[in-house]
Amino acid sequence: MKILRPGAVAVSFMLVLALSADAQQGRRPGIGMRNEIAREIGIQEYIQNLRLTNAQRDQIKIIVQARRAAILENRQAMMRARLALLKDSSNGPADFGSAQARLMEMRQQILNQIKAQLTSDQLTVLQKRQQKRVDALQQRLDRMQNQGKASGL
Repeated sequence: MKILRPGAVAVSFMLVLALSADAQQGRRPGIGMRNEIAREIGIQEYIQNLRLTNAQRDQIKIIVQARRAAILENRQAMMRARLALLKDSSNGPADFGSAQARLMEMRQQILNQIKAQLTSDQLTVLQKRQQKRVDALQQRLDRMQNQGKASGL
């Protein structure tokens, strides 16, 4: 019978806990990119579970990392504009809107580059996810409009 050393057991246990925590938070080990950047621009949910090859993961990582500095700069601009809004600054709304528009434009460019890396089956899955998101947003908008009509707004 082999005796396990307490240190090895502890390290193994910690690794299992870390991987479990990543899975619970929707993170997939090995995606190969900074998850917070992908989440911030709304692409992480699209590319999850597409069964990407290692080469595809590497390409997506390169695509996202190439725009990382610009994304972070725009996120900071949005935060500064939001802070200005909270301080009653008159420039806040315009600054926030333009920073948000730049971020959405970058997001679309990144998605277009990622789509070019996908197989036809992966692209079909991605397009279904995008349509599902569009449908959900439309339903939310419809509910909001109906609530406004019901309350006399």
